[in-house]
Amino acid sequence: AWIPFALGHGLNPAYTSYLHAPVGINYLWPPPDILYNLAVWPITAAWGVARGFDAEIALGIVTSAFCFYLLARRWTRNAWLATLAGAMFGFSPYIASEVVMGHSYLVEVAAIPLLAIAVDEILIQQRWRARSSGILLGTAATIQAVTSEELLFDCVIIGVLAILVLLLLNGRPSRERIHYVGRCTVWALPFTSILLALIGYQFFGPGALQVGRIGWIQTMTQRKWNPGHRPGFLDWITNLIVQSQSQERPMRHAHRQCPRQR
Repeated sequence: AWIPFALGHGLNPAYTSYLHAPVGINYLWPPPDILYNLAVWPITAAWGVARGFDAEIALGIVTSAFCFYLLARRWTRNAWLATLAGAMFGFSPYIASEVVMGHSYLVEVAAIPLLAIAVDEILIQQRWRARSSGILLGTAATIQAVTSEELLFDCVIIGVLAILVLLLLNGRPSRERIHYVGRCTVWALPFTSILLALIGYQFFGPGALQVGRIGWIQTMTQRKWNPGHRPGFLDWITNLIVQSQSQERPMRHAHRQCPRQR
């Protein structure tokens, strides 16, 4: 609900001093759910945050099921089977468990079937125009990035593994297929500027990588899941970034006071 509130009050939707005041936090570190927050904005404004959250969860289930229906239609002509597949995806144990946990950003996975459609078209089918396939790939990746970056990272890992399996099973692809993949990549590249902007704002924007946020990351990855964790190379890099950020601008936004509540 922060993004609609910030836009409605002329505030920065990617930064807030309502938390971790007076330094504030970078709102892109927690999953922002940008598109879904905006979609349920009228409901949130009319009936409150609780009803808006319920609508966001319902919208995530419906859109995820519908997009998986579109994916299933590529592999079957039977609309009923595709509908059943979409329903099974939308009400799968994974989504049901995340609904119970209240993780809306993990329920909103409509972009993942769209990514699967784009990858299937680019690597296997190659029936569409390269422009359409590349734009779909870039759009789906951007939607997933502004919803949950961790799921996008998982999709990238699975995509790389899928490419390796295709190469092992089918050998070297023909020159025409490689050219098609290259043209699709060119059309998808402009969307990487959006992803790089998001990542850049996370690491170098207001409230980026403050000790409080990095402490949350370290707590999740080291203390809770692995109490006996010993610091490694990635921990060393993370600590260097935290120290540089803290030394250069420890109270850069300290002058920004929280608005008084009326």
